[in-house]
Amino acid sequence: MCLFAGIQFVLVGASRVKDSVYLAFGCLCLLLAGDLLLTAALFQAQSIATASMVVRAQIAFSCCIYPAAIGFIGLYSGLAHWRRWFAVAAAAFGAFFIINLFSPGSALYSSISATAPLLLPWGERVSHFDGVESYFAPAYYVVVGLCFVWALACCIALWWRGRYQRMWPLVLYLAIQFVASEHAQWVYRSGERAVTFEVLAFLALALIMSDVLRRQLRGQTKALGASLISLRIETDRRQSVEEDLRRLAYHDRLTALPNRHRLHDDLQAALDAQATDHGALAPDRSRPLQGRQRCAWSCSRR
Repeated sequence: MCLFAGIQFVLVGASRVKDSVYLAFGCLCLLLAGDLLLTAALFQAQSIATASMVVRAQIAFSCCIYPAAIGFIGLYSGLAHWRRWFAVAAAAFGAFFIINLFSPGSALYSSISATAPLLLPWGERVSHFDGVESYFAPAYYVVVGLCFVWALACCIALWWRGRYQRMWPLVLYLAIQFVASEHAQWVYRSGERAVTFEVLAFLALALIMSDVLRRQLRGQTKALGASLISLRIETDRRQSVEEDLRRLAYHDRLTALPNRHRLHDDLQAALDAQATDHGALAPDRSRPLQGRQRCAWSCSRR
């Protein structure tokens, strides 16, 4: 679903240069799809080496997801200086990305160990790994927490501006993310062996915002269609008015027969259509003939 939404909104955003929110959301969905794919790969990993590689790649994706989410939420909320917030987030998570790339374990775990597989309630068996947090893990979680606080501030800004229809979807996602994060923290602190759903909360973001942006795009399409219909009606009306004015200019109002202006134009068109000039007089083609000059010139040509 994230992959489909990402491809769809990237294509839509590429065709709508003035509205970057679709392109930002499409890129975010593609990153979320990669993160979810790595989560599924971690559940199926059979060795510590594979799990370590997947965890390192998953942390790298997370360091890209949060700046992308900051950029999208800033555009979605209509912030004037969203680029500054995106730059700050990119710098902070870029540092963790470099640490994760060159650290012996990863940016969050200094070592990973395998435990007994988990048996899920529906009968599926998945791999389970435990890790020792590194020195950089607390700082990483603080920065992630600040990102969610910033998103909550964007909700307050939307509420302050009276844009409730754009506020509630973001509030709903933050509520789902908060519940999933609290569940994950409870699992880690209690030592309970269970699968956490913190990553799946990103899927809620993709689904909720996909519906919001889809309805927004549909409304814009309907408005554009209505504008085209009104423009077509206005064009037809103007053409009708021009035809009426032309009829009044070249026809008599009482008899509806061609008038003197029509006769002059027809004579001028007939003279201009002649390929050669034969006669006693040579007309001045730089200015149209008037009145008796036209009649004299016509008689001389005959």
